[in-house]
Amino acid sequence: MDLSPETDFSRKILDFAIVTLTTCAAFLFIFRTGNIKDGIVKPFDFLIAITGLFLLFSLTYPHFRNKIKSVKKDLYFYLFSFFLILLSIAIGQVISLFFYGNTNISATTLLYIKVIFNSYVFLIIAFLVYSFPGMLSKINKAMFLSPILIIPVIFGRFKNAYYNSIRLNGLFSDPNVFGSLLIVIFLIGLALFLDAKKAWYKYLIVGWLGFIANLIFLTSSRSAWISLLFGIFIWVCIYFFTKQKKRVFSLIVATTISLVVGFFFIPNNTKPYFIDRFFGEKIVRILIQKENLPNFVSQYKYGLISNQIRPFIWKFALVNIKKNPLGFGFVYLNKNPSVIKGEAVDFTSNIFLEITIYGGIMGLFAFLLFLLRIGGEFKRY
Repeated sequence: MDLSPETDFSRKILDFAIVTLTTCAAFLFIFRTGNIKDGIVKPFDFLIAITGLFLLFSLTYPHFRNKIKSVKKDLYFYLFSFFLILLSIAIGQVISLFFYGNTNISATTLLYIKVIFNSYVFLIIAFLVYSFPGMLSKINKAMFLSPILIIPVIFGRFKNAYYNSIRLNGLFSDPNVFGSLLIVIFLIGLALFLDAKKAWYKYLIVGWLGFIANLIFLTSSRSAWISLLFGIFIWVCIYFFTKQKKRVFSLIVATTISLVVGFFFIPNNTKPYFIDRFFGEKIVRILIQKENLPNFVSQYKYGLISNQIRPFIWKFALVNIKKNPLGFGFVYLNKNPSVIKGEAVDFTSNIFLEITIYGGIMGLFAFLLFLLRIGGEFKRY
C-alpha cells in the first residue's frame, strides 16, 4: 500500500495526526515527561514517537523531501540554537557539579530528557503544520475546545491532579505555563468569535470564553494577564490602523463580557488570593474588614505571593549570575534558594534570568538569537 501523503488514506491519517498531536502537545506540555513513573511511557508519548518514525520513513516521498529542502536553512538555525542553549546548560551543570555541590543527578537527567523530548515534539508538530497549512483552522478549533479536559474539576473530580495548592495548573506542573496556554486559547476563541456569522454561534463562543476566563483567573497567573493585555492591545492597534473600527468594538465587548463572567464564578474563598497577587495585601484586608469577602478563610500567607518581592528575587538572581557568569545548570536554585520574608524562593520569575542561571551568558545569547530570528519571521509576514 502506498503511504505517500498524496493518497487519500494516508492524508486522512496525517490530518488526524496533525490536529490531535498539535492539541495534545500544547495542552499536555511539561506534564508528559515530568510525570513518568516506574518507566511507564504514556500513550501520547508512544503516539508522538510513532509519528516521528512515520515522518522519517516519509522523507523518501517528494512532498516531504521538497518541504525540508525549502526550510533547510531555518531548520539548521533552530537546531543550532537549541544545541547551543543545551550545551551552555550542560557546561553550567559540570561547573555546578564540581564547584557548587549540585549533585542531584537523577533530577537533572530527567530535566534534560524533558527538554530534548519537548523540543522533538514541537519540531515534529511545526513541520506537520508547515507541510499542511490548511489544517490550521481545524487545529485552532480543536485547541479552543481542549479546555473541556478541565470540566471534571467543576464536579470535584481529580482536584489533586488539576490543582497546585490553591492555583489551577490543569495537566501542567506549573500554573503560569497553563495560564499562558489558556491565553493563547482565549485569543483563538476571540478570532473565532469575530469570524462567526450566526448570532447563536457567537453567543456560544462567548459562553465558552467565559469558562476559559474563569480557568485563567483560577491559575492566578500574572504573566498570563500581561500576555492577554499585550495581545489585545496589538490586535486593537492592527484594527485601528487598518480602519476596522467596528471590529475593535466587537473585540472589546466580547473580551469584557467573557472576563466578567469568568470573575463572577471564582469561588469566594479564592478571591482574596487572586486580589492579593494582583493588587496587594492591603486591598484584601480592606475588603475583609468591609465584609465584601464573607467566606474568606485566612489560611494563605501574604508576602511571598505579593508583587513587592519580585525586585528581591531578581537581585538574588543577578548576584548568582555575577558569581558565575557561565551558569549553574538545572536544579541549582532548588538546592540554593533565596530566603525572602522567611520563605525559600527557588525561582527567578523572569525567563531571561532563568536561562542565564542555567546556561550563563552563552545560554542567554543563544536564547536571544533564537528570539530575534523568530521576530524576523513575523516581520516577513
